[in-house]
Amino acid sequence: DDDPPPAEFHVGPGQAYATPADIPWSVVGAGSTVYLHHRAEPYRTKLLLSNRGTPEAWIRLVGLRGPNGERPVLDGENATVAPGCPPYASGTDLEDQSLIAIARDATQPAAFKPGYIELSGLELRHAAPVFPYTRKNGAADTYSSLSGALHLLGAEHIRVLDCEIHHNASGLVSNEGGATEAALVRDVLIEACHFHDHSAPGQYYGHNIRLHAAGATVQGCRLDAPLSGANVANLRLVGSGGLIRANFIDGGGSQLELTEGYGNLPVLAAEPDFGDVRVIGNLLRNATSGSGNVVHFGGDEIPGARSLHFLHNTVILSLIHISEPTRPRLI
Repeated sequence: DDDPPPAEFHVGPGQAYATPADIPWSVVGAGSTVYLHHRAEPYRTKLLLSNRGTPEAWIRLVGLRGPNGERPVLDGENATVAPGCPPYASGTDLEDQSLIAIARDATQPAAFKPGYIELSGLELRHAAPVFPYTRKNGAADTYSSLSGALHLLGAEHIRVLDCEIHHNASGLVSNEGGATEAALVRDVLIEACHFHDHSAPGQYYGHNIRLHAAGATVQGCRLDAPLSGANVANLRLVGSGGLIRANFIDGGGSQLELTEGYGNLPVLAAEPDFGDVRVIGNLLRNATSGSGNVVHFGGDEIPGARSLHFLHNTVILSLIHISEPTRPRLI
């Protein structure tokens, strides 16, 4: 076998690269692993990951913990887009809507889908309108209220493992794709992550997870109440074949919003398991001052049956101070 070995990039104190901004991200391809070593000071770098791995050779961004178990931090406050990243595709608004974006870049064809990308062991924070950053062209700006620490657009085969994601406008978000294959997010696994303290009081956005996808799994995670409280669902999952398993989901207007997408989504609606969601073995607690249902399920814009498999969950309703007409229902 004459194939070259997969590339490894070590980032941090005493490593080959001092910060993620020093890596030539355009050559981080199939089989490459970027190791982000913990340091006391956060890394202040924004990333666009636009390449594609393979089923046998994923692209991996791995956080290596510090001496007391601290994850390395990517901080959106005063962050700068990594010079080695390719330019953002025009019309995507991802530069002001993400700390890390997984999406095609401006040099790739419209049908290209980045994929087989894994992020693990990271702390992602401060991609929110109150925080400034520097754009790729050097201009100062602030994040959009639609931002997520991690933003997926037309990506597929994505794994997010063992990350702490907090104090962003929202945690993990995607585009509302489904009208075309190029825009549709597919096959996402979010596992063993902690989401907390997103948005700001009174603001509509602030989901821990807001995801349109064909085949998404959220398991073994802790999703604490958004800062915006009752104004927003804690986890919004729209798509086909969704699995929400063994999570602790606390607070929000609804703990789960499992509705259809907005408008015409012919590619997503054509999936054989569109509208089929399994919610299994979770602890769901509605303990905020809001009146949302624990689970908001279904929709009326796209015809067809919906199936909710709600099994072995524990539900805590503690809004006893709310008057009878506005008390939450389970579903």
